[in-house]
Amino acid sequence: MKICYLQLLLLLICLTGCYSPIYLPNQVNAPLLKEKNEWKINVAPSNWQAAYAVTDHFAVMLNGMYSWERFGTHTASNDSGLFDHDSPFTRPEGGFAEVGAGYFTTIVDHPERPLIFDVFAGYGAGGFTVIDRSYYVERNIALRKDHTVRTTFHKFFIQPGIGMRHERVELSFNPRFTLLTGYNSRAGILVDNYRDYLNRGLGKTVWLYEPALTLRLGSPHIKWHFQIHGSVPMNGVMGPDKFLSPKFFPEITVNSGITLNFRSKKERAAL
Repeated sequence: MKICYLQLLLLLICLTGCYSPIYLPNQVNAPLLKEKNEWKINVAPSNWQAAYAVTDHFAVMLNGMYSWERFGTHTASNDSGLFDHDSPFTRPEGGFAEVGAGYFTTIVDHPERPLIFDVFAGYGAGGFTVIDRSYYVERNIALRKDHTVRTTFHKFFIQPGIGMRHERVELSFNPRFTLLTGYNSRAGILVDNYRDYLNRGLGKTVWLYEPALTLRLGSPHIKWHFQIHGSVPMNGVMGPDKFLSPKFFPEITVNSGITLNFRSKKERAAL
């Protein structure tokens, strides 16, 4: 039985676009650092990340993410001429920044394929804006702000990780846990359902489980990276105290870009 990897990739991308959440997770920074003075920089269309090994076991990281507004999917218009939308909002516009620090160590010191464990923790802040699709149908009789949902938040995260590092290939798994707290979030008067959710959830903390699998392929200094990343709320979406809609968070996101590796003098001398 043949497996078509292109079809699998297209399916994953489709799953990420089948609805429009009001929060988007950033790509998980999984540096797999090994020695002091090593840099890892990730560059992707919506994500920019850097990590630096201050010592042989301590590192810092900086993450940035920005999403540009665009439409998701919708159904065809019905007999009345009005749009019956599966996804009533545009893709969120906005982003956030994160800073973090952590510990890393080599747990299997293989000469060609060392196994590395790391754990990082940090803080981030940002927000997103989404526009109800009906604004683009009724723009002559309504104001944009009346169809706008704006979310702002603080976030704290911790991400253990384990991965194999080779000159040509790197593979890592990072189960990130995020505490997301909204503040000053608001919805326009014509998006009643979401405004109700935001009012109930304002100031409450959402626990998110955000596992990520990262693959890098290329040369010792520059690699292509591919990451599959989940975002699953662990509270607030069920029970009598429900204050979130499951559609606030994408189940799966896919990121791809370039990773640059600036090695320490010790590593360069060993090559």
